[in-house]
Amino acid sequence: MKDFDAWNIQKKQIDSVYTRARPRERDIWWVRVGMNVGGEIYGKGEMYLRPVLIINAEDDKTFVGIPLTSNIKTSKYSVIIRTTDNKLHSVLTSQIRVFDRKRLWRLKYVLIQSEYEAVKRVFDSLYKIQQISDNTIPHEHVLAGYEMPFYFTRLREPIPLHILLYLGQKYCQIIQNHIQTHP
Repeated sequence: MKDFDAWNIQKKQIDSVYTRARPRERDIWWVRVGMNVGGEIYGKGEMYLRPVLIINAEDDKTFVGIPLTSNIKTSKYSVIIRTTDNKLHSVLTSQIRVFDRKRLWRLKYVLIQSEYEAVKRVFDSLYKIQQISDNTIPHEHVLAGYEMPFYFTRLREPIPLHILLYLGQKYCQIIQNHIQTHP
């Protein structure tokens, strides 16, 4: 049975700590993921740790990360990577989420560029952005009164909010450029 009470005590302590940790894209950190509900990935051991691949660390307080597992998974939502110590891990792309930097514990690896590119290729093949060639944009894709020159699509399923957060950060420049060129 999951011990949510023990995790809640640690979560309160983690929240009260100031951190100077500065993760970077491609870093793999031990992160205090905690005890989570149902099929959400959770941490292990006394500190509820799990390795997490950093894919965006531009915010001062948070970062976007994808949890890893040493249990090799073969699905369209996972990517098998090899770290610098020659160990295999599965990157669980469906578990992408935003973490507070206070959850960072210790840097574990820096993923080599070719392995990181493999993760990005799989991620980009699952979550796509399509350009719209004319100004005909479906009503549900109008954001804050601006008609955007693109919209997010994914085969057969709606895109989860945490994926949109990542993609939104990644493609924010496209939005800014469009607003500047189409006042």
